[in-house]
Amino acid sequence: MSEKQNANMTTEDYLKRILISQKKLESINRTRLLVQIATSAIMLTLAFFLVIRIVPLIGPEVNKIDESLALVNELANNTNALVKELNAADLGGTVSDAREAIASASVSMETTAASIRKIDFEALNNSVKALSEVVNGLASIFGK
Repeated sequence: MSEKQNANMTTEDYLKRILISQKKLESINRTRLLVQIATSAIMLTLAFFLVIRIVPLIGPEVNKIDESLALVNELANNTNALVKELNAADLGGTVSDAREAIASASVSMETTAASIRKIDFEALNNSVKALSEVVNGLASIFGK
């Protein structure tokens, strides 16, 4: 409005303008609320249809995930049982016993090797030949 019109306005005119502005503001607020409600309803409808379309696609995948989790759980249980068995097996004692057995066998092997080195193989061969001659002689006597 121009300055002349503002100067000629009365208090009543100002109040009427304020009332009209308030009504326009209330109308704008109602419209904004209706737009928000409509937008929310559209969004909820879209979400509903997306859920209806996506859930059947996801269902088999969820079942696969459940099966995989069951297998993982079974594997974890089996692993726990194996760990308990290994703890109960006293592997430290078994390794210690094996070391002792190896040490004892090593000593026995050394003793045996020393005994074998003491054998006079030439004399043994001569004895085997002599025994063979005796056995052959006896065989000829008995006709065999």
